Amino acid sequence: MPPSKGVRYDSTKEQATFTYPAAGPALRPAIVFRHTAPPVQNAPLSERELEVARLIAAGYSNKQMESELGVSHNTVARHVANIMRKMGAGNRTEAVLNAIRQQLIPFG
Repeated sequence: MPPSKGVRYDSTKEQATFTYPAAGPALRPAIVFRHTAPPVQNAPLSERELEVARLIAAGYSNKQMESELGVSHNTVARHVANIMRKMGAGNRTEAVLNAIRQQLIPFG
């Protein structure tokens, strides 16, 4: 992602320097683009998370899962985020592949 105007990134210090015309530079923590919680090693998926993982593997979108499970969009998004975190994945596909490799959900 290209830096925004007025923002300098220093990868060695893991900080972004934001410059404001009146206030001058201010140091802020680096922007986190991935999950806020660290991956959990060998964390079991809940029954609902396993169900959501199976639906993701079947090609369901979040909107389709809302209808199928009868829950809100935020609930589906939270389950997907939890699955990704527990599987140490950066996206849905990687999370499902990791779950299949760990034999948590069936292949095919």
